[in-house]
Amino acid sequence: MRKVQVGSVLVLMKKIVYIFLTHPVTTGMLFLAVIILGIAAFSKLPVELTPEVEYPRLTVTAAWQGVSPEAVEAYLTSPMESVLSTIQGIKKITSSSSQGSCSIDIELQPDVNMDFAKVEISEKLSSLKEELPEGVSPPRISPYIPKDFRELQGFLTYTLSANVSSNEIKKYANDFLKAPLLSVPGVSNVNINGGNERQIIVSIDYDKAKYFGITNPEILQALSNSEIYKSAGEVNNNKGRIVVSISNKINYVSELLAQPVKVLDDGKIIRLGEIGNVSDSYAETTNYYRINGKEAVFIQVDKEAGSNIVETADITYEKIKELSRNFPPGFQIKKEIDKTEYIRKDINKLYTNAAYSLIIIILILILIFKRIDYSLIIITS
Repeated sequence: MRKVQVGSVLVLMKKIVYIFLTHPVTTGMLFLAVIILGIAAFSKLPVELTPEVEYPRLTVTAAWQGVSPEAVEAYLTSPMESVLSTIQGIKKITSSSSQGSCSIDIELQPDVNMDFAKVEISEKLSSLKEELPEGVSPPRISPYIPKDFRELQGFLTYTLSANVSSNEIKKYANDFLKAPLLSVPGVSNVNINGGNERQIIVSIDYDKAKYFGITNPEILQALSNSEIYKSAGEVNNNKGRIVVSISNKINYVSELLAQPVKVLDDGKIIRLGEIGNVSDSYAETTNYYRINGKEAVFIQVDKEAGSNIVETADITYEKIKELSRNFPPGFQIKKEIDKTEYIRKDINKLYTNAAYSLIIIILILILIFKRIDYSLIIITS
């Protein structure tokens, strides 16, 4: 029985080989189609510095500027950790608190749907929003990145320098460079480091505030109401529909001084300028960047998971070159870190080794068969 099966397989293979040999044009077209499809598929393969792996983990981060690690742990990390621990499918939760920020790593069961988990975590954090202290930034949910891979974030880093202050350079980068770079296919984020963050400082004379019976919540509410954008409905007419909105935008810091804080029993309105002062300043400097004596900022470009890192880098090069043509006098941009250089070297080495291997195989086949045509047929097959 086994001999019959083997014999039938051999007969079938002979028929298939005979069909290919008796139809050379069809065979050639078939091989050509396979080669073209292979080349097309090869060109679409993503080139990665590290493998794309979706870990069953998520990271939740939040910031509370200027607060000690102990206070962050007590009033920010612990409440968030308590709420997140009630979510189904969580295997383990670890957290860390530092000066002005906290990070919570959530390890999920392998069979948990990551998209549903993100939605549920977002809902839990939203329900906790009113209970968190004033000044806490909205918690951010991001994919978990192992410590070994975190240093690979920011595959391109540039420095932008000029003969002006680092704050002016940072403002220019935020206004004219960040958005165009984010529009590059494959770029997920652009971080600009250096300079100081702008701060609007409100100084309150608490003796005056106490005299008028004004509390901290009333001051915070007045500041929150200083800029409002609300929809007031819509109006339908013969020409169509018109959306009506109410907008109160602060154009100058001095306008905050006229912001009403409280109405007294006698009808008098107490404004912010009567109990305090407002100044436009910058956060305390924590680092300095200089290049050849010029102030500078760092521009770090991150890429999307799954995108071709080499192709994304090439498009980014062209975008930077295009943007640099419109730089103000004295502005210079220089590439400091390019993690695609290692990949390009490895790819070039791979192509070189493949070419050498192919040549060696062809030479060996020619030595064995003493004919070039036989060797080429074997290679192409």
